[in-house]
Amino acid sequence: MTKEQRLYSSVNNHDKSKSILSLYEIVTIVTVFSFMLYLLFPKNNITELLEHQRGNTNLSIQYLENLILYNPDNVDLKMMLIEKYTQKGEEHLALALTKELIQATHHKKLLAQLYKVAYLLEKNLYFKNPNAQKLSMLKEKLLNYYKFMRGNRDYLFFLGESTNIDYPYLQYHSLVKYLEEHPNEIDYHFEKMAYDLATRLEYKEKAFEHLQSLIKYPTVEDDLSEYLIYTLFDKKAYKEAKKITTELFLRSQTEDELTKHFYLALYAFAKDKTRNPIEVSQLIQNYANLKTLVSADIMIILNTLLDLGETQEAANFVINLFYTIPESFDEDGIDLALKTLLYTSQLEDAQRLSFYALGRVGTQKYLNKSIEISTWLSDDETVRELETEGYKRYQGEPYLSYFLKHENLNINHEILGQIYKDKIKHKEYKFIDKMANYYQHTGEIKKAESYFKNLYTTSQEKKALYYAIEFSHYNSHFEESLKLYELYRSKFGHNTQLHTLSIDSLMALKRFSEAHAMSKTLKIKKEKKRHLIDLAWLEKDYNYLYQALWKQEPQNALSKQNYEQLILLENALNHGKRVNYLYEKSWQNYQNSYHLTDLLYQLLQKKAYDLFHKTIEKLTPKQKSQLTTHTYYQTLLADFYLKTDKLDLALAIYENLLTLNPHSINLHQNYLWLLIDNQNKFPSLKNRIALQLTQLEQNPTLRNQMGIVPIVAAMNLKKYQLAERWIKQLISQYPQQDEYKTLYHDLATIQQERLFAEY
Repeated sequence: MTKEQRLYSSVNNHDKSKSILSLYEIVTIVTVFSFMLYLLFPKNNITELLEHQRGNTNLSIQYLENLILYNPDNVDLKMMLIEKYTQKGEEHLALALTKELIQATHHKKLLAQLYKVAYLLEKNLYFKNPNAQKLSMLKEKLLNYYKFMRGNRDYLFFLGESTNIDYPYLQYHSLVKYLEEHPNEIDYHFEKMAYDLATRLEYKEKAFEHLQSLIKYPTVEDDLSEYLIYTLFDKKAYKEAKKITTELFLRSQTEDELTKHFYLALYAFAKDKTRNPIEVSQLIQNYANLKTLVSADIMIILNTLLDLGETQEAANFVINLFYTIPESFDEDGIDLALKTLLYTSQLEDAQRLSFYALGRVGTQKYLNKSIEISTWLSDDETVRELETEGYKRYQGEPYLSYFLKHENLNINHEILGQIYKDKIKHKEYKFIDKMANYYQHTGEIKKAESYFKNLYTTSQEKKALYYAIEFSHYNSHFEESLKLYELYRSKFGHNTQLHTLSIDSLMALKRFSEAHAMSKTLKIKKEKKRHLIDLAWLEKDYNYLYQALWKQEPQNALSKQNYEQLILLENALNHGKRVNYLYEKSWQNYQNSYHLTDLLYQLLQKKAYDLFHKTIEKLTPKQKSQLTTHTYYQTLLADFYLKTDKLDLALAIYENLLTLNPHSINLHQNYLWLLIDNQNKFPSLKNRIALQLTQLEQNPTLRNQMGIVPIVAAMNLKKYQLAERWIKQLISQYPQQDEYKTLYHDLATIQQERLFAEY
């Protein structure tokens, strides 16, 4: 229907009565009227007139339609009519008129405006009755308009419209172009939109570029930053990943973020071949400064450093952490830390860490590791203590083998005794001899007798009965020993050692005739002679005994006891002429230290200093070492040095002895007497006496226990008031000691004489 027909219809439809005019007349009147309106109406003020008629859209539309009838080429009127159709909600009429204008014009600027209007009208119609086909056509309409506007596009308009109709292709391209034209407008929101659109459109490289730009914003979502980092890892772009992860690490706000970004950064550093080792160390240090490390941190850091070959750096990290926050290590962390320290030969630190693990975790694994490391360090005392703990706690191997390999009763007697008993209990009777050695070492004679008697009862072992006899004798149960030996002979026959022991038992019981009879049956001549000598000693036949012992001495046949007997006889029957020889032989053969010291004492008394010197020079290094802590020997040696003007050596000996035996009263007394007796010969000793007095002033208990020596020393230095105070304390503490009273009287006399001398 043409506009004229619509106009005719609207007029005709409003009047239902019969007209007095014909149709032709009516049309003529309207035409003439409209023409008159057109001629008379001020055309330059149409827009202003329409503004005044804003409330009456229908009237405006009719007016514009009539005007267009007489001015069909007036684009402005048609554009205003399109606007009025749109305001009234008649988009289909507006769209038809728009399309008509598009077809009728070639003016590019007008076409641009018309394409835009056509699109907006199409959009309004779509939203009134949406469907997929209309949406597809709408997108095509917007795309065509976009293409038409090349070089003069309003990208913000296209961005808004493409967003409104969910057209990601045009939305993305409009956004990118808009940001290119307005770089100052770029912010997190736009970058995120561009990334999301590129991802949706599967523009992988573009999405990756946008994601890289997003990372610089602190508000970036965690999942996006992680996605970017893992994408960089996939691309092996570790250098870029290193930069981004470090930036994220440094701006982390929470502890969880800090840990996550640190792990990612550490991985990036580890993979980046261009890394600087200092960078890795700095990253770890920064992390440790910002957060208290936990076991998971330790494991990752150590594994990373070890993978990088930075073993010394890993070891330094472990040592620093262990000595600051050792509680950060869990069991896995401790294992890896120990592995690191051992790999770098940090044995002392590894030992300390292993001890810590043993104390904290307490498992056998760390006990064994502590033993292993201590063994490498040659820390024998610690190894022994740990092996002992291991055997007591876990029994059996590997601790059993250690003690059986290191059978030292001097330091392991307790645990070895338990091991021997356990072995014998399980019928390993080869350990009976070792059990006997154990009891001999500990001196538990009573327990040994009972143990071996019970063992024989349950096992009927020959060795058990042998030691039951021996320890019964040592326990002075001589009757029981003889009884058991009779049982032994009836079951197992003669035994020389037990036979000799039985003679000793008879002698102890003063059954000498029986002992003599048994001595004659000894199969070994040497043993027979020994018992004849013992019997002679008991019978006090000293002349026979003296001759017999000297006869055996050149053959080195004398026992330890025989030397003691011969020394006594030599002094009694020969004025001790050869006693020094016997002292020396006894020392050489049996290491009797008291015979050595007796010899040295005799030499000092005789002022035989050269012989004294030769005697001590004959001592082996081992013997000298054994005598280091022998107090009497050392004091004799000090006396020798003093008498030979070797003051420094003598003083050094006493200083060492006092260090080893700080509570020995005799040593303190001897030392102070030495200083007093030799001060005239060596005046410098007065200073040492003064020092001793100062120390004794601070230790009254030790001073009082030393008796008169400190008082004599004080008097010697003319410190009479000090001496008087000390002697009064002694008399108060020990009122029955007359020598203290005598000394006090002497002191008073000296002070009186001094007063007389002053006047």
